[in-house]
Amino acid sequence: MEQIARNVHAAIQSHDSPPPLMVDGDTGYGGPGNMLRTISSLSNAGAAAITIEDQDFPKKCTIAAGDKIRIVDREKAVQRVRGALGARDYAGADAWIVARTDCRLAYGFEEVIERCLRFESLGAEIIYAENLQSIDEYHMLRARLDPLTITMVAQVQETMSDYNSEGKQECKPLLDTKQIGKLRYDLALFGVTPLQCVIGNLISSADEFYNNNGLIGSAFKAQQLQMSDFNTVKQVVGFEGLESFEREYPC
Repeated sequence: MEQIARNVHAAIQSHDSPPPLMVDGDTGYGGPGNMLRTISSLSNAGAAAITIEDQDFPKKCTIAAGDKIRIVDREKAVQRVRGALGARDYAGADAWIVARTDCRLAYGFEEVIERCLRFESLGAEIIYAENLQSIDEYHMLRARLDPLTITMVAQVQETMSDYNSEGKQECKPLLDTKQIGKLRYDLALFGVTPLQCVIGNLISSADEFYNNNGLIGSAFKAQQLQMSDFNTVKQVVGFEGLESFEREYPC
């Protein structure tokens, strides 16, 4: 967490007029004392908003974990968000709290609604439900929340190769910012897309470099932007090795 705080500070300091920065606070990294430290450290570093979620600690990538995701019960999730809001007030910080639920595949859509309503009633400034499975679900969640509540949608640009590797037959809806706005959501998160583009273009550039005797040809420079699939991102980041270690050395 301290490394994240340093990165937040560095990002803020790199701009004369930095835009508001939303930072992933994970699960708060432990009990009440950890939550207080997480919220105060990230806010002091310059975070404008901090996300707190309801996965069991240590968390996993929601998209990669699928229905194997481990989620705390509703009351624990509510107490975690309440703790984040209390930590913000106790520390005299001003960062907004993003209350996030990852429970869709573990407990179903109705539980998503119940948790989001509880988070809203606590006073979380932004409500964020991860990994909803259809446009209808986005519609129904937005309709149940107060029209003035700020909401967020996250999108991961998966491909059919990602889905085929998991035995699925069709992709979830991929929404652009205009579609998200029409659904009356306020914020759109595309957190993995830049990494997919970096990896895709590194791979294609390396291929061109190798096949063209160390040069990047003019035809290659005009090629369309390359974007890797999510499975390649997991491979490059090291998901397989980490999951293997976790299976062999559970603790």
